[in-house]
Amino acid sequence: MSAGMFSFTRTFVCLTALLALVACPSIPMGDDDIYATPDDDDVFSPLPGEDGWPCPEGPLACDLDYGCVDDRCGECEQPDDCRPLQGCRPDASCGECTADAECRDGESCREGFCMQTTLPTWDLAIAEADLEAMNDDVYARLEVPATLSAEGVTYPGPATARFMGSSTLTFPKKSFRVTFPEDAEHPGFARKINLRAEYNDASYLRTFLGYETMRRLTDSPAPRTRWVNLTVNGQPYGVMLEVERIGGRFLRKNGRDREQSTYEGKETMPWGALTPLPSEAEYREFYDKTTGDDADWSDFIGLVEGALWPDHEDSQPYGPTTTFRMRELVDVDAYIDYLATLATIQSQDHITNNYYLSWQNRPGLGFRWEFYPWDMDLTFGCLWDEDTNTSLCGEPVHDDWWLNGVVVTPLVPGQPNDCWCNLAAHLAINDLQLGLEYGEKICSNLRSRWWNERMPALAEAIAQTIGPAVEADELDRNQTSLQWTTARQEVLDFLVDRKAYLDAQLYCP
Repeated sequence: MSAGMFSFTRTFVCLTALLALVACPSIPMGDDDIYATPDDDDVFSPLPGEDGWPCPEGPLACDLDYGCVDDRCGECEQPDDCRPLQGCRPDASCGECTADAECRDGESCREGFCMQTTLPTWDLAIAEADLEAMNDDVYARLEVPATLSAEGVTYPGPATARFMGSSTLTFPKKSFRVTFPEDAEHPGFARKINLRAEYNDASYLRTFLGYETMRRLTDSPAPRTRWVNLTVNGQPYGVMLEVERIGGRFLRKNGRDREQSTYEGKETMPWGALTPLPSEAEYREFYDKTTGDDADWSDFIGLVEGALWPDHEDSQPYGPTTTFRMRELVDVDAYIDYLATLATIQSQDHITNNYYLSWQNRPGLGFRWEFYPWDMDLTFGCLWDEDTNTSLCGEPVHDDWWLNGVVVTPLVPGQPNDCWCNLAAHLAINDLQLGLEYGEKICSNLRSRWWNERMPALAEAIAQTIGPAVEADELDRNQTSLQWTTARQEVLDFLVDRKAYLDAQLYCP
């Protein structure tokens, strides 16, 4: 072991001990050893996303440098073969563009990213009486008839619209959910179109950067995003970010099975903490099932009550952390990367809500639960504002807590305790092996070219893309160009400061 790695290992164990966290896992041994190297027959070939891997729904199922051609991952032939933001380069690989010709129609190469040349204009038409009723009681999320047009094309639907969000519902610029019927034509990523106002984030960077960072630094599927100029009843409403809904189409686009169960953690503490609830009715109240058979919740309840909670009970009191049952049901390697990357960007909004998990057949593992990120505005230094009791970003605050989701003594997870914790995260981070991998992944993220070079370049590309539209937006928080420049610089400063902070916490080699 190198001196740097020894320093990191010692620091991680000491930190967890100081926090009264569990130090050592119970590692299964023998014939059923889950750490054993698989036999040759168990090795999946080709590997997911590599040359020859099937991609019937497009390039999101392929590795970053491969395109999707004739339903197989491989060398790209045209820009549409590559993922969003990527160009099809002269060497037939997907990646950083060098010229507009390497990008799709309607895109320009900016800072190595294929970005929208101009923002499309969408118009949302809602009867004035309905719009007034929606604003009279924003928390009712009244759903009303609506018509959506995009670039002059009207989609008949019939469609409905409602406000979306929670703490953001009181902001003067609202986010919208526009819903089309099954199989109806629509202009969105999915028939349920999410248009985010991003009012709490004056930089307009955090959600876009957050999802792209999850795509770049993990294998976790993440929603697609794009910018639009919205008018409501013909009146300018401003810059909106369309964020892909996590549902059946999302799963299929990312090479997953849309028929398998997917659940959303939708409620804040303590209900969405993946701890046992008294009845199936309460599970249904505090979680949503977005794909799979809604009549059967036994798989999700089995994860909580048959794996996570027994592992937790076997780990008490303050003894070796047990993750044996969890490892049988969760893709723990992918989960650690997911948790570590959310910690790197300082996401604190994924603990008891704003996450999805899906039961998918993972190559080389069999069926496992995997997790997907959601709602990325409270990231990159934007924290819940305790003074205003809203998610309105103020001055960036760098948290002193990077073990997101763990239970800190004397708190105890489970009903009826009000604990800002997540039992799956608590077990994973407290497991010695997984906890070390967690810290190593954070350090790897901080050393990556993405964190140090490409993410700042993407922030600049976004500014070039949406600059004129932001200047014209009279409903956002920026009253002057200087305010927007300052808000963007706060995010860039966070990248430097967060790296320095986590280096000091983890003694990254």
